[in-house]
Amino acid sequence: MGLTKKNIVIGGTGFIGSALVQELVRCGEKVVSISRHIPEEKISGVEYFALNVESETEKLQAILGNGNTIFLLTGQNYANFDSEKEKKIFEIILDAVRNSAPEKVFFASSALVYGNCEVSTSEEDECDPKDAYGIFKSECELLIEKKLNDTPVGILRLANVYGSEKNKGFVGLVFKKALAGEGMKVNGDGMQERDYIFIDDVVSALIAVRDGLYDSDVINIATGKSLTLLDVIRLAEEASGRQVSYEITGIPVDEVNTSRIDASKLKEKYGFEAKMLLAEGLRKTWDRYQGGNIRLG
Repeated sequence: MGLTKKNIVIGGTGFIGSALVQELVRCGEKVVSISRHIPEEKISGVEYFALNVESETEKLQAILGNGNTIFLLTGQNYANFDSEKEKKIFEIILDAVRNSAPEKVFFASSALVYGNCEVSTSEEDECDPKDAYGIFKSECELLIEKKLNDTPVGILRLANVYGSEKNKGFVGLVFKKALAGEGMKVNGDGMQERDYIFIDDVVSALIAVRDGLYDSDVINIATGKSLTLLDVIRLAEEASGRQVSYEITGIPVDEVNTSRIDASKLKEKYGFEAKMLLAEGLRKTWDRYQGGNIRLG
């Protein structure tokens, strides 16, 4: 029997992080979660640390020194996202990661770094981010290239992840409105296209890439299929059995209009292909919203 893997997940209490640490523990692996707060409901088998990395860098360094693999899931989007503050925090974390000399590092970037993708976009295509969040993730990728050039790093360009009430994206908004029986506004024309990938598939993809990565690489984590915002509302109505009233505002939005992502490297090089179709994923998500449960499966 080989040595048990030691995983450190920075951002381990967030939407993706909490699902990842749960699955790693289920697989019998050791997991450390570092975040700003310790959750009220802890996952058994996870060692939790709440840190302010700006003032507790020595403690962060000490914890990171005990890990084989480090997942960087920090800097996820939120209301009034402060990119400059988040970039400063991320740079502090990278310095600590570099000094800890882990075996592998994985960074949750975003498919938004590509900007508008009218055709299926692969990892070799040029990045041209259009919104503040996409620009932030692109800058973080450059910082990694500068600071971790001696460490195998997986840059994970995630499509739109959904799958539980922890998610704050468009799917989450639609289901919250459905639960409350409220209408919603859709800016633009509602035809903005996105690739939506279920959280269970994302977690499985992260583990597959972790196990298969030996040299630094960039990997799209996506389904390779895109749907419009109006498609999502329609499918969410079918999944929930509730009508979601909405108003198309026509107000221009400062965001990517079309995102079409090539997921072939994930399948061909790392042996993983997303399995969950959006219709079925939305049904599972609706069940989780009603039950308050983020468990996989």
